[in-house]
Amino acid sequence: MNKDEFKKTVDANLTLAEGEFDKLWGEKEIEAKEMLQTTDTEQIQKTTLNKLYVFLSKQLASTAEVYEGIIFGFGDITDFGAEKKYKKIKENWELGNEDIRKSMIENNEVDESGNPLWCEENSPKGPWKYQDDKKKLLPANQRKIDLEREKQRQGLLIAKKNGEEKYFKTMMTLWTDKLDIEITPFKKVKFRATGNLRDNVYKLNSASVTEFVVLNDENVPSSDLNDLVGKYFTDNIVDLNETSLSDWMTTHENERIVILKNCVPTRVTLTDASKSNVVNIGNPSLGFEDDSLITCWVPNSYSMNVAEGDSDVIVFGNVNKGLDGKISVNTYSFYNPNDFVKPKPVEAEEKQEEVKEEKKKW
Repeated sequence: MNKDEFKKTVDANLTLAEGEFDKLWGEKEIEAKEMLQTTDTEQIQKTTLNKLYVFLSKQLASTAEVYEGIIFGFGDITDFGAEKKYKKIKENWELGNEDIRKSMIENNEVDESGNPLWCEENSPKGPWKYQDDKKKLLPANQRKIDLEREKQRQGLLIAKKNGEEKYFKTMMTLWTDKLDIEITPFKKVKFRATGNLRDNVYKLNSASVTEFVVLNDENVPSSDLNDLVGKYFTDNIVDLNETSLSDWMTTHENERIVILKNCVPTRVTLTDASKSNVVNIGNPSLGFEDDSLITCWVPNSYSMNVAEGDSDVIVFGNVNKGLDGKISVNTYSFYNPNDFVKPKPVEAEEKQEEVKEEKKKW
């Protein structure tokens, strides 16, 4: 195998940024020359390839597949109540007498050492907590509540496998070692992930090799983004020009993902690093009452790209209804056409045809 052949293998299986392969090859070539102390080109090339192969071997060995797509955003870090559940069970165990502790063990709340467990009553369903297709509990050592392992971020994309033509609605989860990964919404990216296609929706998980490599530095134009949202997320759209979020929720009880269109930010509140930022949104058609405004909780790590009075903002997020009936949105991202620099004008007819073909693929 020569350099060009190896590069094809890498391009097909990894998600290196443009120019990264040549950079790595140059670094390993310098190492090979220093090690061999020879001018034999063939030997230098062979050793360079071997060194780069070893360097990339862990990535090449991963079962994660290559995808291309557009990220619409990721939510804040959450454990879906794992820490709260853990503390409650631990407190009950530590304060309980012998009979209470025996009962907790029998009820699968803890193992024999008092370690809190996920069980039928207190666990969000997950493949590591139940045996497939049967709600038979897994062994206790496989059900311990691991607070680090439970941390995750939920995201929304459209994606297709590398080399395939068709895009699908995509739900992706970032796990512990990828919680701080750099995320660039509304640009075309390439990445690796594990998962599968179910009911025409990709359910993907991050892997140790997951990185989002931007393929096109220009944001998706507003007209294209609206087309994509309408094509892949029909059941998740709430147009505030036409209906309220509360009305939408009454007819979409099983939907958590929401895309709010035609939003007008009425107040933007920035907080300290330990809290979420807050953006209140509304729409003139909903009136001016306080209960017509929607509270959007925004991860503190999110680079705020909306301001009070902006128009035609789109909010991507996860909708919640509190015990008091108040509705809020855990925000993944804001698409703000007022904030983005317009794409450079396309002059070459050939480039225009490429854009048209890409839209067809979407």
